[in-house]
Amino acid sequence: MASIPEIEDAARLWAAGDRAGALRLVGDDAVHRLCAIGDDALLERFDALRAAGIDTPVLLPAGAEPGDFEGSLASVEVLSASLRPPSSPPGADRESGSG
Repeated sequence: MASIPEIEDAARLWAAGDRAGALRLVGDDAVHRLCAIGDDALLERFDALRAAGIDTPVLLPAGAEPGDFEGSLASVEVLSASLRPPSSPPGADRESGSG
């Protein structure tokens, strides 16, 4: 990955079992370039992808730690709410039989 050169070295260390070494190589700036962290960043990344012509961005929500399903669900709900037309209450498409 050309924009984050340390990723390849970190991946090698990770695969070799040196998790701490791999994590030391990848700084916060690299993580933020790869991941949308937080509601605002998620919505900004989604908008940027759509503006670039991507019709179907794929959301792969990850919780703060293994087993954090609530954090993942919260990300999906934030994005879903931002896509819903203002006049459509949650679940409106299911009630009308469409969707």
